Amino acid sequence: MILRTTSIFLLLLCLGWGSLSAQTNWKDLKKEAEAAAADRDFALAGIRYGQAFELKRSQLDLAYLAGDYFLKARDYSQALKYLVIAKAEDKKDYELVGMKYALALKQTGEYKQAESAFRQFIGQYDGPQADYWKERASHEIDGCQFGIKAAEQAKELPLQLLSSQINGEKNEFAPIWLNGQLYFSSSRDRKTVLYSSEKTGDIDSWSKAAPFDGNAKINGDFAGGSFTADGRRFYFSMKNNKGKYAIYLLVQESGRWSNPIPLPIYINGSDYNSSYPFVVEQDGKEILYFASDRPGSKGGYDIWRSIRQAESKSFNFSLPQNLGPNINTFADELSPYYSEKDQALYFSSNGHLSAGGLDLFKAQSTGKGWELAQNLGFPINSPADELYYTEGAKGSFFVSNRSIEGQTAPANENIYYLGAAKNIELKVEGIIYAENDPKKTPIEGVQLQLFEQTAGNEELVYSAKLTAQGYSISLDANKRYLVLLTAEGYQTASFELATLDIKRSETQNNPIALRAAELVAQAPKKEFKSPFFAIVPQEYIGEEKAFKLPKRAEDPQTGKAYPAGSTEAELYERVAKIAARSPSNKVYWAKNNLLPLMEEEEPIVANTPPKEEPKEETPSNNKKLGKGLHKHYDESQEDAAEEGVSYVIQVSAVRRYKAAKYEELQEGPLGDYELSFETIELNITRVLVVPPGRNIDGSIGFKKKTEALNILYHIINSTQFTKAFVVEYKDGERVGKGFRGLSQDDEI
Repeated sequence: MILRTTSIFLLLLCLGWGSLSAQTNWKDLKKEAEAAAADRDFALAGIRYGQAFELKRSQLDLAYLAGDYFLKARDYSQALKYLVIAKAEDKKDYELVGMKYALALKQTGEYKQAESAFRQFIGQYDGPQADYWKERASHEIDGCQFGIKAAEQAKELPLQLLSSQINGEKNEFAPIWLNGQLYFSSSRDRKTVLYSSEKTGDIDSWSKAAPFDGNAKINGDFAGGSFTADGRRFYFSMKNNKGKYAIYLLVQESGRWSNPIPLPIYINGSDYNSSYPFVVEQDGKEILYFASDRPGSKGGYDIWRSIRQAESKSFNFSLPQNLGPNINTFADELSPYYSEKDQALYFSSNGHLSAGGLDLFKAQSTGKGWELAQNLGFPINSPADELYYTEGAKGSFFVSNRSIEGQTAPANENIYYLGAAKNIELKVEGIIYAENDPKKTPIEGVQLQLFEQTAGNEELVYSAKLTAQGYSISLDANKRYLVLLTAEGYQTASFELATLDIKRSETQNNPIALRAAELVAQAPKKEFKSPFFAIVPQEYIGEEKAFKLPKRAEDPQTGKAYPAGSTEAELYERVAKIAARSPSNKVYWAKNNLLPLMEEEEPIVANTPPKEEPKEETPSNNKKLGKGLHKHYDESQEDAAEEGVSYVIQVSAVRRYKAAKYEELQEGPLGDYELSFETIELNITRVLVVPPGRNIDGSIGFKKKTEALNILYHIINSTQFTKAFVVEYKDGERVGKGFRGLSQDDEI
C-alpha cells in the first residue's frame, strides 16, 4: 500500500466496478463520486464519475475526472480509457491532462506512445509551474526509453505470484519474513490489519493466514511495519490525531504486546508524515530507516535514518539524518529495506530512472555513505508500481500492482516471491611455486589477473597481489576466463578456464609452477598502447607531428584498406569523429590521448585561456553536451574543479579491446562523449568515457564531479557497464580508487 499526501497518491482500496445505484441519474452518480473523493476513496470516485459520463457523454469534464481518479487509484487502463477522451477535447483546458494521459500510457507499458505524448505536452503546456512539469515530462521520457531497453534485456528469474492463501481479492502488501513466517498487511476485512502465514512446503504452500495477535492494540489507519530480529519489538505506521502518518512501537513483554508507543516528536511531526519504518541492528545499535515528507526533504517523501543504542530502555533515537542525493530525488522514495547480506539499501522510487511509476532500486553501502542507486530491471520491475522489497530465508519478496495474466479486473497490490538464483560457481585454488623447487615452497608477491573472455574481448574482472597462501578465485557458470600470473624473476604463466559444462558448484585444487625467467636482453616496455594505433601510429606526438586522417579506413603503414566491419574499420569511425573537429582533419597524440589539431582557429595549449572568456568552465569547445539526458545531480550548484583536476568515467579494464562491445556508449545522450584509453602495467588498457577535447587548463575529462556522476548514472542504469565508476585525475595522475557517489571518501 502506498501512503500519499498532495504530492503522491493516498491510501486506497481498489474496488471493482460493482453495480449501479438504484438511481441512474448522472447527477446523483456525480454526487456519489464527489463524496467518495472527499473520503479519499479514489477508486470508487473513478467508478462513479465514469458511470455518470456513460449516462451524460456531453459532460466531458466527467470523463476527465474519471480518468484523474482512476490514475490516483493506480488503475491505469481505466484511467487511459477516460483521459484519452478528455485530452481530445480542445474546448477546455483540463488540469495537466496531457501529462496525466502520458503517464497512463507509460504505466500500461505503451512506451513509444507515452514518449510521443510527453513530447507533445512539453511543446504545448504553458500553465502553472511550466518549467517544473516540462522537466518532469523530460524525466519520464528517459523512463520510457529505459523501459523499452529494460524489457528487451529482461532477465530470466524465478518470479512467482504467491497463492490465494496470501494474495486475495483486496490489497496485500508490506511483507515481513521472521522466523519461518511471512507477515503481511491486508485490507481483506475492510480494515488494514497484519496477518501471518507459515510456509508448509514449497514456496507456494502456506498455512491459512491468521491475524497478528498485536492487531487489537493497533486502533487506527495501519500501514505496515517492521519487527526487530528477536520479534519482540514491532515498529509500524498509522495515522495520528492530526491525520498524519506517524511511527509507533509495540513491545512484547511476558507474551503480551504493549499499547502503541509513539516515537519522539522529532521523528513524528504534526504537520508532516513519517512512515514505512524498517529497523535493523548493527554493532549494538538499532537503526531505523523510514520515509518522510518532513522539511529538509529533497522532494516529496525522502528516506531518513535515526539510531539508538539497542540495549537502551529508552526509545529516544538520534535526530533523523537524510540519506542524501544518491538515494533521494525530487520525487518520492519509499519502503526502505537494508540488507545485511548485501550491505545495500533497497527502496522504491519514482524519481530515479523508472520503467513504471515506482520502481525498485538498490544502493550499495560504502560504510560512510551510499553509491548511486541502480534500477533492479525487469522482470522485478514493470510498467506498474513495485514496492516493499524484503528478503526471505532464501529468496526475497516484493509487492506489485501489475496486471495479472488471465485476469481482466484491475490488479490490486499483490505479493511476489523472487526465488534465490542458483549460484553455480567453480572455485579454483592452489599454491604457486618455482618449477625447479622439489619442496614446492610457495612464492610470495605473485600478481594474479583474471580476465573474462567474451567475443574477442578480454576484460579484467579481478586483480590481486598474492601471499604465500596462494590463490583462490571464484568463477561464474557458463563463462570463459584467462588467468595471468607474473612475478619478478619468473616467466609469465597463463592458463584458460571454462565453466560452460558445470552442473553444480565445486572446488578444484590447481597448484601452479612458475618457470624461472631466461637471462636475455629484454625489449624496453611500451609505456602506452592504444587500439587507435591501428589508425594513427604512436609516433605522431604533438601538434607539430599531426597525422592527416585518410578518407578511408586503411593501414597507415601499408596503405591497404581495412575490411568493412573489421575492428580496425570501427576504430577508424571513432577516430574520424575526433578528426572532424579539426579544420585540416588532423589528429595527434598528447599525454596518451588522441586530439584534433585546431591550428590557429582554436589552439589547445595547457594553461592558456582562449581569447574569449567562456560562459562555463567545461570542455573548451563550450558545447552543450548530453542533450536529452536527465540530470540526477544539480550541476549548477558546483564550481568547476581547481586547475589540473578533472574526472573521468572508467567503464572497464581490458587486455584485448573489441570496439563492438562499446557501441552503446556512443549512442543517444552518450553520443556527445568519447572513449579514451589509458594503458597501465602488463598491457592492461582502461576504457574511459570523457568529454571531447581538452579543458581550458589543459586537463582531459569532466571539470565538475556532478557532471561526471550524471553521465555515470545513465551508464550504470542504461548500459551493460553496471560496474562503471568515476575517478579523479590531478595533473594527469590518477587519485584514489574511484567512487560512485558525491563523497569521494566512499571509495569503491
